Amino acid sequence: MGERTGMGDLGMRWSDVSGLKIMDQAMRDLDPLKVRRAGAMALNRAGSQGVTQTRRAMARQTGLSQKLLKRAMKPIRASATTLEFLIRAKGGDISLKYFQARETQRGVSAKPFNHRRV
Repeated sequence: MGERTGMGDLGMRWSDVSGLKIMDQAMRDLDPLKVRRAGAMALNRAGSQGVTQTRRAMARQTGLSQKLLKRAMKPIRASATTLEFLIRAKGGDISLKYFQARETQRGVSAKPFNHRRV
């Protein structure tokens, strides 16, 4: 047997290309505005899922409630003209009341970063 080099020819033959021709024509007939709208819809769906996952992760990491984080995060949805999804977030000093603070004999106990500390 001869030595194989790993290089070879790959060939394909289509027995019926009518389906490909129909799909090709349908792609050509698509209205560009409808394509952009569909893209915006896909971006908004993926972006909304990203916001949810981000909010859940932030709640686990910071100890803040998802309800509070929802007020701080504002999604800016994609449109057919912009085709971008943004998350605007605002932050700053956060009151102890949002970290389940309580008075104890040793001092004030709160739960920042999801760990209770005095």
